[in-house]
Amino acid sequence: MANNSLGVNPVQGARHLTRNGSSWLWAVFALFLLSFLVHAVLSFLKKKKKTDVTNTNTAVNTNAHSSKSYLPYIFTLALFAGTLAYFAQASGLGSYAIRTSSGNMFRYPSYQVFWPKYAFWAVAFPAIVLALGILSRTSWPRIIFGMGLAWAWVLSYFLSSLTSTRYKWGFFALGTAAMVGLLALLWSMTKNHKKHANLSGINNGTTTGNAAGVTTGHNNTAGAGGSKNIMALVGWTTLLWLMYPIAFGLSDGGNRIGVTGAFIFFGILDLLLLPLIALACLFHARKHGVPSRHNGYAEKGLYNDGMTGHHNGVGHHNGVLGHNNGVAHTGHGVGTGPVHGPGTHTGTTV
Repeated sequence: MANNSLGVNPVQGARHLTRNGSSWLWAVFALFLLSFLVHAVLSFLKKKKKTDVTNTNTAVNTNAHSSKSYLPYIFTLALFAGTLAYFAQASGLGSYAIRTSSGNMFRYPSYQVFWPKYAFWAVAFPAIVLALGILSRTSWPRIIFGMGLAWAWVLSYFLSSLTSTRYKWGFFALGTAAMVGLLALLWSMTKNHKKHANLSGINNGTTTGNAAGVTTGHNNTAGAGGSKNIMALVGWTTLLWLMYPIAFGLSDGGNRIGVTGAFIFFGILDLLLLPLIALACLFHARKHGVPSRHNGYAEKGLYNDGMTGHHNGVGHHNGVLGHNNGVAHTGHGVGTGPVHGPGTHTGTTV
């Protein structure tokens, strides 16, 4: 069946989307729809709980997937926004004609600009900042500030696309400045995560004790592996985001390339960005854990939640076996005794 979208919804502007460009956008739409469905299924499937059965037949969950995690909702919504945007653009909807910049005015007096991609970016870019902030245990004020920078970036580019005079480059410069600040903030998040891992770690280990009642903790932290994953995610995001000013300057900004060529550029960037980041964050969260609630931050800007705490590794128990799965030093073991270390110790006797 031939693609007749542009026949039903006529194009606007002297330089406009072509039929081949519409076909490309339908392909991107299909990939976004597939990504949305796959991510939704993987996100909301309950992870099988691992159990550790002791000699007393006591089973304890060690790293169960939390249904309260924010990540499934964040990326599911963002991928659905991308699906909607590319459906509209493939159909030839959501566009307006702008007078071409001075360099190409005599050849192409007007240029077709599509606004759905800006609406999509206004959802996707802050979603990425929010997800990376949660995974790196960044405080809420810094996350909100980063999301604000993302919105400022997208809004500035959108206003630039609406402007036909040279003042459009003022919006472009302001938006690019917001992007640079956002990238700096993302890299500071990686340092925050590394610092947090060194100070507290993610306690999902076990605590064993000897006959004298001295327990030695095995601190299974996100540590180096988690920090490297966060740095890889931020590095990939940085690489792709640096391409967006180039793509914008050649298309909606400077009108140097055609609308179809612009969508090929943006489509590749969007596909490499959101679906891959969403999938990578999902697997990172399943491997290293993700906070079920993001409800506080420490005095030094570190993240506080029910999955992290300070663990000295040694506590005095009169028991045999304990499992460490809570704030600071949470144990399930035989007997009671004082615990030396920051945090709260809760125990149950078997």
